[in-house]
Amino acid sequence: MAGLSADLAACFPAEGPIAEYVGWRVPLTHAPPILHLAGILPVVAYEATRRGFSAPFFEEPTEWMAIVGGPASAKSSQIKIARAFSRDLYDLVYGDVVPNPWISLEGSMQGVLQRLAQVPVSEGRTCGVLYHTEFSRVLRNDDSAEPLCQIYDGEDYHRNFRYLQKAQELGPLTRNQGSIIAQTCFSAVVTTTPSALERAVQPDTLEGGLFSRFLWFRESLQPADLTPMPSSNDRVRSAVLSYWAHWLATVDGCCANGVRREIRYSPEAFAFHTTDLFGRLRTDMAGDGFGAGVACRALVHTARIAAIYAFSHARVVDEHIEISYDDVVRAANLVLRSREHALALGGTLAAVSLSIDKQLGLLLELVTRAGTRGVRRREIYQTYGNRLAKPAIDQLLDGAEDQGLIVQVRTKTGGRPALTVYTPAAWGVLEEQALETAAAN
Repeated sequence: MAGLSADLAACFPAEGPIAEYVGWRVPLTHAPPILHLAGILPVVAYEATRRGFSAPFFEEPTEWMAIVGGPASAKSSQIKIARAFSRDLYDLVYGDVVPNPWISLEGSMQGVLQRLAQVPVSEGRTCGVLYHTEFSRVLRNDDSAEPLCQIYDGEDYHRNFRYLQKAQELGPLTRNQGSIIAQTCFSAVVTTTPSALERAVQPDTLEGGLFSRFLWFRESLQPADLTPMPSSNDRVRSAVLSYWAHWLATVDGCCANGVRREIRYSPEAFAFHTTDLFGRLRTDMAGDGFGAGVACRALVHTARIAAIYAFSHARVVDEHIEISYDDVVRAANLVLRSREHALALGGTLAAVSLSIDKQLGLLLELVTRAGTRGVRRREIYQTYGNRLAKPAIDQLLDGAEDQGLIVQVRTKTGGRPALTVYTPAAWGVLEEQALETAAAN
């Protein structure tokens, strides 16, 4: 793969369809090489999962990748190119019946789940690739984290929508059309900018498990990386498409010839994963906070990536595809690189996000300091800045009022009611002053 540094090259497969794709794309754009890998690796995972392959330490070889980079890093265009490549590959290989694994996370979570319910079941699984080129918009959706965690975990997803329950009462529905989406096997690739991520992150993102389910990469560009315009090389692209078509034929040939749909470790690879890698992560796994979650998840991420790399090689040993020592080492290099980025990102995000106690403490301090002047809604929003979304602030205000900690006074206007917030003591003083004024008049 010309153009990759020695350290970065050690994170990628040395041969196979992933290496061919990345080797084609890297010289043609200033986009970080990790972005090319993130765009195409989910396609390989999709081919494994829809054929029913399983792997060690987990049931399905899937992976979720998040790229955090500047506006000029060509994030959106590289995901678009990966989607177009897979579409042309399926046109070449399958003709009329073309798979469409890519599903956008844009819109409401209920809308996304409805789209997932339309995916045909393959080998008892619902397979695909989730993507979004501005993931901060997804994170700002308060009801997105829990469903995404459940989809990642690969179990049947239960949709508790009343209209589906009513539809089932009226007549039979196929499994994915009903309230249950069959075993979810989705990989994902998302991108965002650092500032957008900081504005969207919530404490639950870090502490609730969604953050650690992604491999995070904070990529930046140097002036020398930038090119005036993106290049193209149709001849090489056609050759890479042909390579991928041959690889898919090889995989299908293995399945037709009785190869078990299992991806297993070689003894050397298993020893590296359970001894060397585990030993490196062991101390951090026992810690507190999101860093411990990132360390624990690193073992699973490595197993998933190693299985995807092995599937891309399709090396058969004793009637199953084998994960070699080289596969797991390269996967571990990628995951450890991500871990460094995740810890740096998480530290920054934790600094701009607020725990529930700190959210409430900041509100009470602001309202107490204002006294009988009170605090207007705009001032409250400005105080939290990018650390808390407006809907979350409104929810915090309502909760504080329910506890008797504040009083919210709404004044009718031509539009949205004006809101002023007081402490109960300050509002009591204002009420007494109003009564005295009324009596005097």
